Amino acid sequence: MFEMFKEFWVLAKMNKPRNRNLFFAGICAAIALSTISSSAFWLLLLIPVAFTQNLFFTMVSRSRNSNDPDYHRFCAWSSNGVWFICQVLIVKNIWSAIHDGNFLYAAAAGVVYSLATTEGSVFMMKHLIANETGKRRVGANKKIDAMEDRINALESIVLDLNLVAGKQRLVDAIGNKEI
Repeated sequence: MFEMFKEFWVLAKMNKPRNRNLFFAGICAAIALSTISSSAFWLLLLIPVAFTQNLFFTMVSRSRNSNDPDYHRFCAWSSNGVWFICQVLIVKNIWSAIHDGNFLYAAAAGVVYSLATTEGSVFMMKHLIANETGKRRVGANKKIDAMEDRINALESIVLDLNLVAGKQRLVDAIGNKEI
């Protein structure tokens, strides 16, 4: 969990003073709002839950295309569990606001939910693209792995032949027309 927070800090560029100040100003505003209104508290609680929901949703979507069923199981359990908690928050607070005619609060909740879920998904996608390896990476399967091994072996042979022939540059296995 701490590693994920560290990754968030780096990806959100919190090492820049302006971003860090905005982040802490947002936390202070959230605390102030939650002391004024209990409905603001529930709306603020929705932010980290919705963000986390889409972290796991993105993980489960990408894990379907990997070659690791146990990893997919973990991601699916996590995604569905957080989705359930998020739905409880929405039903408890948003639907009651709509029922009471508080459409401004319902619209604010829609914006908060959409923003939090979008940023959670984008954050996790950046994280996974940078860190997926082995059978957990998207598109991993035995045929692709075997093809990559063959390409690496052929490139090694071509490099060795070029060095023996006195050529000092690596020949690319893919021509410009193919790109």
